Amino acid sequence: MAQSYFTETVLVDSQQISYYRAGEQGSPVVLLHGGGTDSALLSWRYALPELAKSHRVFALDWPGYGKSDPLAGAYTLDRLVPILAGWMDQVGLERASLVGLSMGGGAAIAYALAYPRRVDHLVLVDTYGIQRKAPAHLVSYLYIRMPFLVSATWAAIRRDKGMTRSAVRSIFADPEGFTEEFVDELFEAVQSRSGERSFYSFQRYEMTLKGVRTNYVSVLPKIEAPTLFIHGDSDRLVPIAEIRQVVESMPDARLVVMDKTGHWPPREHPEQFNQLVLDFLKGTR
Repeated sequence: MAQSYFTETVLVDSQQISYYRAGEQGSPVVLLHGGGTDSALLSWRYALPELAKSHRVFALDWPGYGKSDPLAGAYTLDRLVPILAGWMDQVGLERASLVGLSMGGGAAIAYALAYPRRVDHLVLVDTYGIQRKAPAHLVSYLYIRMPFLVSATWAAIRRDKGMTRSAVRSIFADPEGFTEEFVDELFEAVQSRSGERSFYSFQRYEMTLKGVRTNYVSVLPKIEAPTLFIHGDSDRLVPIAEIRQVVESMPDARLVVMDKTGHWPPREHPEQFNQLVLDFLKGTR
């Protein structure tokens, strides 16, 4: 695929934030990636050129991911909100539609609550910030409290492409949804330890003994922007039952469940995902 985007950086409170830009006309859309091995280009490689046919599209690297500077101290969603606001100021976006995946979805929710007048539409993809507990919560909590074990897991993934491939299988529902080229792309991404450290800091903050720290269920009805939830029917990380309950509580929200899809819809089934987003942004049900 020929490059159809531009790479740029801006300073937000003396911190360098990298982002990708595509499209010259239409309303602005900001793509917010997830945590772990993710980055702007890894999640949105196929969304950028498609959405740019009718929108001005921006995909930023969160601090500590991609080419952006790391975030000193605890990594929390509350700290990402002013970074997103400052970044939008720097690139000249007064308002935009937000598309957030997983951790990026949690940040998008927090931003929409803090700055309701700056959000046109909200698309939450297998979003964080809804579930009360992580899968196998007690085991996950204990695992995060053993940094040597976390480091050993990441080291194994960095050394062995087979381990990287296995990690993808746990996120995707359909083995046909990823290619060897994608495994190579992911294997290259995990060589940087910045995302590893950032995500570990995020997990350490979020995981408590009784549940996850951030849960927006009680305040989601306050969101004013039209909201679309996109969720994989085979997502093992975020329970779809909790998503359904949330949608019913919001004044202007809808849910689309993607068949044979796990936790990474924009990479597992990019054509279907992109069309869902485009239809929503132009008001098509």
